[in-house]
Amino acid sequence: MATPGVTTRSRIINLLMTGFDALDLLNIGFIVTNLAGRVLLANTTAEKILEAQDGLRLTSEGTLSTSPGCNSPSMESILKGKPGVKQAVIALSRPSGKRPLTLLVRSAEVAPSDYPEPARILVFVLDPESPTAREPELRQLYGLTSAETRLANLLMEGKTLEECCDMLGIRRSTAKMHLRNVFTKTDVQRQGELVALLFNSTGTVRARNGDQRSGWKHWPFRETPDAESSP
Repeated sequence: MATPGVTTRSRIINLLMTGFDALDLLNIGFIVTNLAGRVLLANTTAEKILEAQDGLRLTSEGTLSTSPGCNSPSMESILKGKPGVKQAVIALSRPSGKRPLTLLVRSAEVAPSDYPEPARILVFVLDPESPTAREPELRQLYGLTSAETRLANLLMEGKTLEECCDMLGIRRSTAKMHLRNVFTKTDVQRQGELVALLFNSTGTVRARNGDQRSGWKHWPFRETPDAESSP
């Protein structure tokens, strides 16, 4: 028979995993650090962003850091923030030239007041260049064909009609035909109206492949005494 403490802890872990999984579906990276910037928790989306090292990376010491060549403030100054300010939004430039990452950095108390270091930093990361997979949702909602859905996805990514033609390998006349069909099926008349409708319909939710792992990672960089300082 499980003890009450173990049962409560398991429930908390399950709730955390559910929350992190929801953030993954919304394509939002989530990272928890201590005051020194050492990563304690990260969800799958955040792991992929860190692995890319394009704007945001993990040092060999397990500390959250901006990438070399990044023209944004250092991660250390971002995490420290301004006195009395609990939340900040930062556009983090990227060495690759892609659109900046959006960071929402917030301080939070997630430990008892008598804990040696109760303060934690929550970092939410949005990557505007992250690929999305909305084909199943768009086809179910509006009855779009595969070709129409691919065009709609590219328009949602901010591509022009000419860029869509190049990426899809189709003529402009074909792209305009697909676009007219999409307009008819979604009952809109302008491209901007279409993009707004599609984003409002599917949000930032990603379709997940069956083999894609989900959840969160408990990083090994916990606040434990250093080996040399242990008795």
